[in-house]
Amino acid sequence: MARWLIATAVVASLVSCSSSVRVSGPQPTPFGAPRVDLEAVAQHAAQFKDAKNSRPAGSQEEFAAASYITAHLQKAGYFVQLDPVPVTDTVRSTNVIALPPSGGDPKVIVVCAYTRGTAVWLGDGGSIGLFLELARALRVAAPDHAVEFVGLGGEGAPVPGTYLGSRRLVQTLVDADEHPTVIELWDVDPEPSSVSWFAKGPDAHRLVGLAPGGRVSSIGGREPSDPFDEAGLGHDLVSGSARGAAAALLDLLTRAAG
Repeated sequence: MARWLIATAVVASLVSCSSSVRVSGPQPTPFGAPRVDLEAVAQHAAQFKDAKNSRPAGSQEEFAAASYITAHLQKAGYFVQLDPVPVTDTVRSTNVIALPPSGGDPKVIVVCAYTRGTAVWLGDGGSIGLFLELARALRVAAPDHAVEFVGLGGEGAPVPGTYLGSRRLVQTLVDADEHPTVIELWDVDPEPSSVSWFAKGPDAHRLVGLAPGGRVSSIGGREPSDPFDEAGLGHDLVSGSARGAAAALLDLLTRAAG
């Protein structure tokens, strides 16, 4: 618990300002194998169970989750930017952004909610685990890739707009005139025995053709409105078995990395 509390204080101080903050420090060398380690996915997922399974927007638990994600993205070799997400006049969350190592605009953005409040379908540990392992593995497989990874804060907050991290990201992309494909991880099962996984969106058929056990689905997504669809961005949703989805996603991202 102490490690989480210290991490909370660090990120809370960084996002207390009104503008984005780039977390400084040396860029580590990518490490590990150029494939997703399912054991690592499960280990990450386990960090978000029990007492840490509740992470309402602006809470100490949400800040701790942001710190955990920031630390592991940095360890994987990314420069990380913290972008404040206003929730209410007195509550603030943050988007945790691993910038593309290519140094240019992102061709693809992989997103995952890490807030978990009344919208319990968001911020599951399995999705966070796969998000972090995909980022690490891709950094090894394609060191100078053009993929951005964004941990979305403030998602599902009980306020108008609800998908606050997504809306903040969309506004940033619109302002920069960037039009990447967005791949969202949602309701991922980290158990290695699980094999069925699902994809929804414009790249769904391509994704399920890259690994066994996948099916195109019409279930899941944002209701009543989707900020990414409203902005005209390609938006894919991937859920189910980490085992099957990981292989397809890493293959797709590696192909799009250049």
